[in-house]
Amino acid sequence: MGIGALGAALCGIVLFREPLTLARAAFLLLLLGAVVGLKLTAPVDG
Repeated sequence: MGIGALGAALCGIVLFREPLTLARAAFLLLLLGAVVGLKLTAPVDG
């Protein structure tokens, strides 16, 4: 879910030339960090 939102935001910036402000970049990095953190702390099956 977070990766899809990140991808959609990046597509908007690249394809539709939406502005990349400092705040927007910071929140995108925060979202990426949250997704990575959730993946790293997820229980491993097996």
